[in-house]
Amino acid sequence: SVESLPYTALTTSGRAAIFQALQQMQLPPQSVVLVPTYHCPTMVAPVLLASHKPAYFGIRTDGLPNLQSIGSAVTKQARAMLVSHYFGLAQSLHEVRAWCDANNIALIEDCAHCYFGQAGERPIGAWGDYCTASLSKFFPVPEAGLLGSAKHALHPILYLLRLVPKRLS
Repeated sequence: SVESLPYTALTTSGRAAIFQALQQMQLPPQSVVLVPTYHCPTMVAPVLLASHKPAYFGIRTDGLPNLQSIGSAVTKQARAMLVSHYFGLAQSLHEVRAWCDANNIALIEDCAHCYFGQAGERPIGAWGDYCTASLSKFFPVPEAGLLGSAKHALHPILYLLRLVPKRLS
């Protein structure tokens, strides 16, 4: 499972784990983050909250990224890519990992629907620079997430506090 990775930290949700993965990378503001066109808002919201710009890529019929759908100009600007294992079907991300490495793009492996198992030649969560998971989709908890990495030690997690202005009377 993703919790077996060498470096893990609990978060409040999978969405929070995506945000924390972006924070771990310490990307400059307004960095381009590649996001699949087939997504839920919880994949895009953390990118925006982290002050980055989403750029969208198509997916193939097998659910893997259609790397040819990403133009060269966007590829040159991209700093990170979010890739999902859709519908609990773990798949090898060998081709995606090689493409990201060749283009100096960090890979976030979204394991929101696939917490356990083998993804081709590696365990689930071990393809990305970081992986994220939504524990509430697998366990009887109201909310919980996980940020993990097979190769990067995690910096301390910084939590955002929403400051609500005092009501003036």
